[in-house]
Amino acid sequence: MRRELKLNSFRDLEKELEKIEKAVGPKTTGIWSVYQILQHLTDMLHGSMHGFPKHQPKIVRMTVGKYMYKKIIKSGVMRQGYPNASAPAKREDAPIQPAIQRLRSMITEFENYNGHTAMHPFFDRLNKDEWTKLHLIHFSLHLSFITNLENSSVKENISPPPPPEPTEKIEEPKTVTTREEKEEAQVESAEIKDKGIEKEAKEEILQVREKDEIGVVTPIIETPNLSSSSKKPELEIKPETTVSKKAISKKKEVVAKKKEPVSKKKEAVAKKKTVQAPPAKKKPVTKKK
Repeated sequence: MRRELKLNSFRDLEKELEKIEKAVGPKTTGIWSVYQILQHLTDMLHGSMHGFPKHQPKIVRMTVGKYMYKKIIKSGVMRQGYPNASAPAKREDAPIQPAIQRLRSMITEFENYNGHTAMHPFFDRLNKDEWTKLHLIHFSLHLSFITNLENSSVKENISPPPPPEPTEKIEEPKTVTTREEKEEAQVESAEIKDKGIEKEAKEEILQVREKDEIGVVTPIIETPNLSSSSKKPELEIKPETTVSKKAISKKKEVVAKKKEPVSKKKEAVAKKKTVQAPPAKKKPVTKKK
């Protein structure tokens, strides 16, 4: 079976020659051997510069030949089975290394050639650019018959594969690199501290209120602005003596106010007792007739 091959430049052609050169026992499908294919390509390059010994009649070249050339260039593919006067009658094997060297030398000569190009035996006269396109399509057809290029005689230096990575990866701490990330981290830490401080302050205030209800001296607390600072607020407590005097005086006033309405009630009752009731009026005695 043929290989699928398409050469787009002479650099691609050089890569194919390297494969053939390194392959162990390259084979071909059909009558042509590897040596005969390489020799045929060399002759075609030489003829495009220096001419061919035989040509088709002019009317064939100007009609059928021009039509076939345009069709091949448009499709980019040359089909097998076209009549070829240079096709070998029988298979002939020979060392391929000298044939590869001759082909490489002819490629270099063609690339550097600046003279008038020769007439094609079937496609009539072509310039260098037209010959280049035709050569690459023609070479793709013939080299596709060479197979068994996978077995290379040159062992490439392949570096050993890297050791496998550990399955469990340790997560590295997140590093803050940009200015925005630093500011976000500071804001987050400040919010966490503020929440903790606010909670502690609320608990202390509740404890103080409970002591007030029991009758314990109440310290005066100044609640800090938690949103503006992330530091823990300090409680300022005034001396116990001043606080206790004020608290006791307030309680006395409350007790005195409660006693006032009781004394007023007693006075009203006493006044009622002292007031004597007026004498009852006697009914007039009616005389009986």
